[in-house]
Amino acid sequence: MTRWPWICLSLCLCVALVWSVACAAPGPSAHRSAATALSANESTSLLREGEVIEVVGKLELAGDRATFTPQNSDVSLRVLENLALERVIQVLSESRDERQWLVSGVVTEYRGGNYLLIHKAIQRAKQ
Repeated sequence: MTRWPWICLSLCLCVALVWSVACAAPGPSAHRSAATALSANESTSLLREGEVIEVVGKLELAGDRATFTPQNSDVSLRVLENLALERVIQVLSESRDERQWLVSGVVTEYRGGNYLLIHKAIQRAKQ
């Protein structure tokens, strides 16, 4: 009989934990706002830390750094090094053709600038 309150309390804590994780996860509205901000040529404002983007654009090498410029935008994001970027650089070094990429990743912010951590980069077919 004395176990019943503890079982109810444990169940309530589990429900509260699941609910808080679901509320904290970024939803599709954050995804759309970042993509909209990139394609709307908003070069004066920074994207928020942690925004998820999925945008078509071009990846370029400038020295030992890579940049991503979304299609129809003059905003350029510096790309952070990871395995996905290493694979993109391998493709870029094999061919100097300018190609479009569908890039998804997370935006970070550091010292007044935005950076992009690529999760996935898919090369689009030549038009």
